[in-house]
Amino acid sequence: MDEVLKNEEKILKALEGTSLGGELAAVLKLKDMLDEKQKLFCRAFDMKCPEGCGSCCEHFMPDVTPMESDDLALGIIAMGRAEEAFSKIDAYRPGDKCFFYNPDNPYHCTVYRWRPLVCRLFGASASENKEGRPAFKRCKWNPGSPEPSSAELEAKPDALVLMGEYGLMLDECGTGNTERLLIPEALGRSIDKIKFMLDLII
Repeated sequence: MDEVLKNEEKILKALEGTSLGGELAAVLKLKDMLDEKQKLFCRAFDMKCPEGCGSCCEHFMPDVTPMESDDLALGIIAMGRAEEAFSKIDAYRPGDKCFFYNPDNPYHCTVYRWRPLVCRLFGASASENKEGRPAFKRCKWNPGSPEPSSAELEAKPDALVLMGEYGLMLDECGTGNTERLLIPEALGRSIDKIKFMLDLII
């Protein structure tokens, strides 16, 4: 993984000063901030996925914004897996589960560092109810304590993670294109875009 992170850093350095590089850096910063906030959320509200679960990924293909797709493409290129990704895209059929899910891998997600926002937030964030107050529904596989009430969530604002809030923050990272496509529909374009930019620069 160290080599992959070095490759990621080289790519980001090469794209520095471009609009694409700026967007990728902004998404990375947002993800790092969310990771830290979610640690607080999970501790504060006794949220812990069972080790090796992955049930939320088993029948699901995430949809992504262009920026999330570009971020995922960054990771795939850094891992040297672009051709493998194109093969997976070509083999995808509607209704298939996410092709980055591997039931034989104990962590299941093979692109975990670059996973989309929905994958990061599902089951580990609150949403707003009809009254505009935070609400949290615990996953049925989560063995934690009873679900916190809106009042309990509001009592710990420093630990509260709201799904909609981070969706808006993600939108602010880019140029305004928030069209959502399934990963197989968006990813090839993103890989080609980053490779093309790198070819121009390097």
